This record gives sequence, C-alpha cells and structure tokens, in this order.
Amino acid sequence: MTAMPLRLGPLGGEGLSVRRSGLRWLCEDGHLCRPNEIVAFCNIGLGGANRAFADEVADLQVALAPRVAGHVRRAPDVSPGGLLDRIPSLPWAPQTVWAHLDPVSGAEGPEEPDLLFVAGRRFTGVAEDRAGFLTGWHNRRRAWWGDGDEGTLLVPGTCQQDGLIRGDDGSFGGLFDVLRGPAQVVMTQGEPLAPCAAILNQQNACTREQADAIREDAMRSLLETGPAPSVAGWLFVGALLKGLEPAPLDERYDLLTRSGLRRSSPASALCLSLVGEGQQLLRHRRLGYVLNIYAYRLQGAGQAVRDWLRRDFESCFQTIGDIAGQYRKLIEAAPGRAFILINRISSHLNEAIQSYEGLDDATMAQLAGLRAQDLNLMLHDLAAAPNVELVDADAIAADLGIAAHLPDATHATGELQQEIRAELLSRLQAQGVAGFAPRDLSRC
Repeated sequence: MTAMPLRLGPLGGEGLSVRRSGLRWLCEDGHLCRPNEIVAFCNIGLGGANRAFADEVADLQVALAPRVAGHVRRAPDVSPGGLLDRIPSLPWAPQTVWAHLDPVSGAEGPEEPDLLFVAGRRFTGVAEDRAGFLTGWHNRRRAWWGDGDEGTLLVPGTCQQDGLIRGDDGSFGGLFDVLRGPAQVVMTQGEPLAPCAAILNQQNACTREQADAIREDAMRSLLETGPAPSVAGWLFVGALLKGLEPAPLDERYDLLTRSGLRRSSPASALCLSLVGEGQQLLRHRRLGYVLNIYAYRLQGAGQAVRDWLRRDFESCFQTIGDIAGQYRKLIEAAPGRAFILINRISSHLNEAIQSYEGLDDATMAQLAGLRAQDLNLMLHDLAAAPNVELVDADAIAADLGIAAHLPDATHATGELQQEIRAELLSRLQAQGVAGFAPRDLSRC
C-alpha cells in the first residue's frame, strides 16, 4: 500500500499567524499507531492575538495524532534539534509534510491529523521547563481538541485525579483518543494546598481585598515573629497563598483551533474526588480562612513555616455533615452544571478489624476505612440530585482486587485508573456534557 503523506493542515484562521518549534516525537520511527494516538508535539506561538494566552504563552503546545492506524515514518526536516525544537521560531505551513503513514490494510482517512492542544499556567514566570510535553511547575494544565461548541470539564486535582485525567505519561492521551470532541479538560493544582469542597467554596467567595489581606497578614507574621523562613519555606508559603486566590468556577479560557481563536465559557462540568477531603483543616485564628495541607508536605516546609501554622492557625475536625454541607454549597453555587463525584476506596490492607464492638466514638472516627464508607454513603445521598453523578471507584477497585491495584492504600495502578476513567466518561455522557461523547469506551 502506498505511504500517505501527513500534512500539518491549517491552524488559527484568518488574521492570526502561528509559529512552531521543531517536532518532538512521542514514539519511535516506524511505530504502529492506533487511530487518534498522539505521536509528536511542538511548542507554538501566536502573532496578532493581542492578549490571548497571556499567562500560558510560554507553555502552549499542540500534539499531532494521525486519524488512521498505520506505521508512522518521520519526515527528515521537521525537527532541526537543539533549542529550535523548544522555541516556536518556524512558520506553521499547512502543506508541510511532517510524516508519512503506511496504513494498515483497509485503513483510510484524511492527511491532516487530529490536533490536541495543551497549555500550562505556571506558578511563577521563572519556573520554566520546556523539556517535554506540558512539563513544568503549573497550577493549571488544560487540553482541548476539535472545533465548534465545546464542553469544559474542570478537575481540581489530587494525585488520584492526575493519573486518571492526564494518564500515565501526562499527555491527556487516554482521554483524547476515545473522545469524538470537541471538548476541554482543565486541571487545577494548588499544591501544597490540597483541593476539597471547603477550599473551593472559599476560593469562589474570596475577593481581591480579602486575598490581599491574607497575603499581607502572612508576610507580617512570618517576618516579625522568630527567624525568617528559609528559601524553601518562602517557596512553600508563596505557592500556598497563590493556591488560595483563583476562583476556578468562573474562569474562561482562550481556545486555539484550526478555524480560529475564541474564548470559552466557564466549566460546564466539575469532577471532584473524596480523596481530597481530610479529617483536619487549619483555620486562621483571626481572618477565618482555612487550609487543607497533606501532612507529608509540611516536612520540607521548614521550622519557621511550621511555627507560623501552629501560631496563627487552629486545627478543626471535619465531620461527615460538615463535608456534606460544603458539597451542597458548591453544587448550589453552580446551577446548571454537572457534578461528577468520585468516592473513596474504603478497603485497606492494613485495617483488619474483626469487630467494632467495644470501640468508642473517638476511636471509630479515626478508622480510615470506616470513615471512607461514611463519606461514600454521604456521596450516594448527594447523587440523588439530577445534575450529580457518582463514580463508584470503591466498587471498581473491589472488583479488580485491592491488593493488586491499590497496594499502598492510596495510589492506583494504570488498570484501575483506566476502569475509573471509563466510568467517568460514561457519567459525563449520561449528563449530556457537550463534547464528551466517546468514540469507543472500550479503548479508554
């Protein structure tokens, strides 16, 4: 069968000039690719776009995915190497042949690939890393594909959701190659601030004046009491305070497509995980705002930062009712949007209690498995609302086997993530979220 030339095709529409870096490859030369499998990517830059992608301009990339299966043969002149493969200094020419494809028997399709666009918003402008596909220190990563009206899924990220949404290699490919599109996925990550319903509600209600007051109070307390933090401590505090500021429910996004540049609406669906709901929050004694920080993150924060947290904050226990109230508040604040809620995996290999008889309430409240079951029941009640869907990760993990697929009681294997991802897409489809109709759920 004659090799098919793969051309870049148009990008950006009239009045917008697009430049690209050299291509970088995600597969070996001659690789047998699936339909819609991303195989190469490049950085891109825009001319004539005014302020588009203002906070993402350094981390705007596009990945190429042939639309039919076949062996990909790299073109010899599309990757000059060196920094030219990282800096968008070459013109995006629609007729450029970037590869040839030897289709599998009977496979037919267009020469132009599907395009997966990705963009990252850095924690700070000096946190530069263009080493790979969407690499770097970002507090927001997003991907979109296709032209036309899109739906946007917002995912406040935990470690569980990062692998679930971005896949093992961080490319978003696990979602992209099974969706017809057009759609957009946005992941926000405010580390060391862990996402939970209380934090999201706080972000939505926080005014610019309140954010300024929080920052000024933290700086004053850290400088006026005891030794100043180390450099690592200042980085920790800066990232923490930055994580308090955004209001992700209201964010709109620049979208580049083959036909032009446009601005999307706020998210039409949210995916939340109970993994982010810890037992303890830290509440500021004077200003009243709360923090949610995983304990292991504090180890590298330094003594001055830990002293600040002990001095200025008090620990407050989150009951199941407290968390349910925060979820209801969040859902009520976003009418007309779909909520996909992922429950906790309640089985733990290190929790082998034969009988709960004789355990007092304080002890029962500290049992991770029992609390997870109570939280899951709470989510089950919330899922009775018409715009709420439940992803039962607990049942999926039990079916596959906890010992094999959640060996450390926290982190899932790729197979478990794949099964949860399929259910997530099914729930989005059930809610009719635009752009998330699957090509074939069996391939996700």
